[in-house]
Amino acid sequence: MQDTSCAFYKIQQTLVENPGALSQEEFQETLEEASLANVDITCGATAWLLFHVALHQGVQKELKAEITDSISRISKPLSLDVLNKIDFLGKVVKESARKRPVMVISTPEYVTCPMVIGDFHSPPGVEVSIDNSAVNSNTGVWGDTENFNPRRFDDETPSMRKSLCRFGIGPRRCMGYRVADTFMKVLLVVLLRNCTVTMETKVTADDDSVPVQNVGPFCYPCVEFKVEALK
Repeated sequence: MQDTSCAFYKIQQTLVENPGALSQEEFQETLEEASLANVDITCGATAWLLFHVALHQGVQKELKAEITDSISRISKPLSLDVLNKIDFLGKVVKESARKRPVMVISTPEYVTCPMVIGDFHSPPGVEVSIDNSAVNSNTGVWGDTENFNPRRFDDETPSMRKSLCRFGIGPRRCMGYRVADTFMKVLLVVLLRNCTVTMETKVTADDDSVPVQNVGPFCYPCVEFKVEALK
């Protein structure tokens, strides 16, 4: 039986019903983006997540305690339901993405009709990109944006949810963002249950001194970690 929730199945059905819905080139680009971009952005988000956990040992200690407590309460393999109940874990993942979005500038979208964005009047056909880093550091929404503070999500407001640029915003958000979230959470749970993570590279703060590498639209931390097994 076909999984009708699969995005590619839906694309396939659309093309069967309306062969002109996508050109061959557009379909090829869709396949390439889904096959390659998801790996790059997930790797980048994971690298920044490990960076923040290694840099902020207080956060790592609190995270370890929550993971240990949550896992000790279950007698079966880790499930998605249990994973989503590890509250602080989800907040650390979101705060890492807020502080260091993998894509600083979003993929451009074409304006299809006349639009007013703030004080800017855009005619159709103009490419518009979002400065993810600027949105994620808007002090009017986030307050103190320089500090890494997962606890800011203890009282998450609608404005915060709408101002967190991670895998896109709204209906055009990446279809696989929940898969990426789950991957990162599982990695942290397994890693922190068995190891401690510290910075091998001498970095004292998350600022412009952090060495980074830009690959296309993606930004990665160029640092080394030290992983030690718990005794």
